[in-house]
Amino acid sequence: MTTANDISSRPENATVLETFFAGIASCDYYDGHCYRLYLDLDDNSISEHMEASENSWLQRDDGSLVEIIRVSGYCDTPEDERYTDGCDLTDYGYAEWLDMIESRIAEYI
Repeated sequence: MTTANDISSRPENATVLETFFAGIASCDYYDGHCYRLYLDLDDNSISEHMEASENSWLQRDDGSLVEIIRVSGYCDTPEDERYTDGCDLTDYGYAEWLDMIESRIAEYI
């Protein structure tokens, strides 16, 4: 049986998750758009999608594409507290965030 950790650990999914978290930690994803992570239940792939509004999203009639998390709005985090390339994501709470993402994935599998 496939676990949430198996899904998040797949190299292609791990890359998407790290990129998404870096966008949150750097505040790049707080630009007024809505960023979402989706889990494809057909092949256990994770993908990212950006929409101009929270009122738009991806879905499939058969329910095989589910939203894991969404981020939107604007950021007021001071520049010196934001993630920048070269920093360690774990210093910004990546491990705890990944635990939360895996618990969301576990709800769907």
